[in-house]
Amino acid sequence: MPIYHMRLLVSYKKGRSIIKREIQIVSKGENVAELNRRKTTVERVKQAVYGNNKFNDILILKILHKDIIGYGIQD
Repeated sequence: MPIYHMRLLVSYKKGRSIIKREIQIVSKGENVAELNRRKTTVERVKQAVYGNNKFNDILILKILHKDIIGYGIQD
């Protein structure tokens, strides 16, 4: 299973406003649906967006760029 380095467009709430932001993560997901299903990927995205603050909901909107960086075990 390939491991990807990706730039994602994510949407999250801050107060009453909704903000869109680009972030970079490493994951095994191939598309947006798979990324949203993988618990570790969602936790990484939340950590990248919110830092040490209280986590709220995030939504992965789009994969902007994807590079293969290696291959991992099947899970």
